[in-house]
Amino acid sequence: MLEHGRPLCAALVAVGGFVASLAAAAAPCDASEHRQFDFWLGSWDVRTAQGDLAGTNDIRIGAGQCVLIENWKGTQGLSGQSLNFYDFTTKKWNQIWVDASGGVTRFEGSFTDGAMRFQGERVDTAGGRTPVKMTFTPLPDGRVRQRGEATSDGGKTWAVEYDLYYSTARRDG
Repeated sequence: MLEHGRPLCAALVAVGGFVASLAAAAAPCDASEHRQFDFWLGSWDVRTAQGDLAGTNDIRIGAGQCVLIENWKGTQGLSGQSLNFYDFTTKKWNQIWVDASGGVTRFEGSFTDGAMRFQGERVDTAGGRTPVKMTFTPLPDGRVRQRGEATSDGGKTWAVEYDLYYSTARRDG
């Protein structure tokens, strides 16, 4: 029993409800910056610019709406996952991509001029490092374009590695 004859569990319930309402009022990932990449959410068929199926991608939200989780399955056998999040301390978006061959790419970027723009570095399993860029652009018809580029001359020139178009997946069942 607590003071004034109130049982301990009733006091904890009252305090717990107050804490829960405070947490809901101050959800850390409710700011508009955290929603800038939501256009990428969904289950997608991903095609090349020529219309060939490149793979499927499933992007879900997690960790209290603070993370976008990517699950890629390519038609050529490559698969991988990424975690994407807005870091309020740096005011930048981050992506950490890991593929099934053990390759890791780290990106940092921001939503500017109507697109999510990343720059980063790919590290292969032998330790080789390649500077890379990646842009996600929401298109007026609801598709998303993802373009990846790499440089081998310190950024003087960039070569397109992939140019992909996401469309809403239509699957039976």
